Amino acid sequence: MAIYIKKSSFLQRKESLFIILFVITLGIFVVLSYLTQVGIQSYSALSDWMLMIILLIPLGYTLAKLFEKRSQRFSRGIWGEESVMKELLRLPHDFYIFHNLSLRHGGDIDFAVIGPTGIFAIEVKSHYRPNDGQMHAFLNQSHRAAMKLKHFIDAYCRRKVWVSALLVLPNNKRDGIEHVSDDVTLVHKHELVEYILNSQKHSVPEVEYIAAVIKDV
Repeated sequence: MAIYIKKSSFLQRKESLFIILFVITLGIFVVLSYLTQVGIQSYSALSDWMLMIILLIPLGYTLAKLFEKRSQRFSRGIWGEESVMKELLRLPHDFYIFHNLSLRHGGDIDFAVIGPTGIFAIEVKSHYRPNDGQMHAFLNQSHRAAMKLKHFIDAYCRRKVWVSALLVLPNNKRDGIEHVSDDVTLVHKHELVEYILNSQKHSVPEVEYIAAVIKDV
């Protein structure tokens, strides 16, 4: 089995962005606090500076809570991808796994799996109870990821292939495999490997060649 992982995923970049914004906000708060002390000594405008402090305290608290919530959400997303990776490691040696695959003219694909039984684009969403609107967006994203990978292989490998779109919700309590739409299959993470191994409908004869082309992206 060959595994290819990008050094920084979309989720990690987003989490880093929130960390940077939080540090910048904290720095601004510290600078303003310092200027407050200087201003009081220089101009004795105590009431104006006290009002500024009173306004900054709830703002800083709100930003801190927002950062905490966002950080937990993205950390949960990273954990979800890691739990799916742990399942995919059970695949046989003749499968290729690409994690956070970034293709030309498009965003990341959480996982692309290529093996004798087919090619699979796997999107991972760590929501516990996604609503109908979220599920609709997840299904669309999964379908787009599969089509993006298919068009890339068609163009650069000069092979007409089918890419199966899979959606995995690691925190979802429902077991089983559901064909939630004509284009996307919802698979529980514990049944993901079995589903891939038993998918004989779109077998791939040139696994190594296709994987080598994708690796060079």
